[in-house]
Amino acid sequence: MKLGFFDSGLGGLLMMESCKKKYPNHQYVYLGDTKNLPYGPRSSEDIESFMSPYICYLLEDQNCDYVFIACNTASVRALPLFKRKYSHYTNKVIGIVKPSCDFLKSTLRSADELLVLGTQGTVASNLYRVLPKIQQVAMPGLVELIEENKKKEALVLVQDALTYYPNITHVLLGCTHYSWLKQDLKKYYPNIYFISQDIVLCNVLQNLLKKESIQKTSHYFVSSSSQEYIQKYNKNFIQIILKNND
Repeated sequence: MKLGFFDSGLGGLLMMESCKKKYPNHQYVYLGDTKNLPYGPRSSEDIESFMSPYICYLLEDQNCDYVFIACNTASVRALPLFKRKYSHYTNKVIGIVKPSCDFLKSTLRSADELLVLGTQGTVASNLYRVLPKIQQVAMPGLVELIEENKKKEALVLVQDALTYYPNITHVLLGCTHYSWLKQDLKKYYPNIYFISQDIVLCNVLQNLLKKESIQKTSHYFVSSSSQEYIQKYNKNFIQIILKNND
């Protein structure tokens, strides 16, 4: 099976690499719209116009069986618009927010106190208010710090947010970029359970993937700065330019 992962940047790459480790015997394609990141402060219409040509590219040119929108903001704001416009792809494009909500409802108890960290768009949607004790905090600027490899500054931003919620037992890293900070946060806060969304996608994949082994391949695309990504992540990124997305 061939699986596409779309995001504005690093978050989707982290999600795909994690899924590859657990399910290696399949084909994977990553496409990051690095030209237009961050998606957090953008309108639904803007995100849909950026995203749609790339989703179609993954489905039509790369022949992906499924495409995962590994971006909470895009899943919340643009995916409904995309599915109305491209209704024939409804079952092939999977957003990350609904399975994340399902995971929270099946995993957490009503007494657990959850903090959702996300972009402005994700928090404003209120889609993660699925349990009685949920707080949400928007983290503007955090995606940019992560993309710029500024881990120390990114951690300080998260730590500042956590100081206002001393009773929190669980934290959902509600932007796939934020999973880059998970291991460090676990060291600083051993009593808090940090949920990164790769575990959610792995659960989804478990229900989709065929058991037989097939050819193992990986391809990586970005909409700009391919050399920068090659240097950062030591992978063969290809810059993709689509005429209707200039």
